[in-house]
Amino acid sequence: MTDERAQIIDAAIRDAIENHLDCDGGWLREASKQADADLPALQRRFYKMLSEHTVTLGPGLVPQLVK
Repeated sequence: MTDERAQIIDAAIRDAIENHLDCDGGWLREASKQADADLPALQRRFYKMLSEHTVTLGPGLVPQLVK
């Protein structure tokens, strides 16, 4: 994956978490649509963001952006 593609996916994940936050995975579907990316690519980037502490899991395992 190119750096540019990774940045697009990261931005889509951040936007979806910020604007479509829910417990049923709606943010993941929204990010997939925005970035035109498949689920495995989104999962890899999300786990990388978790490891870099740019996102965290809040109550009910709902993703939250780290401010």
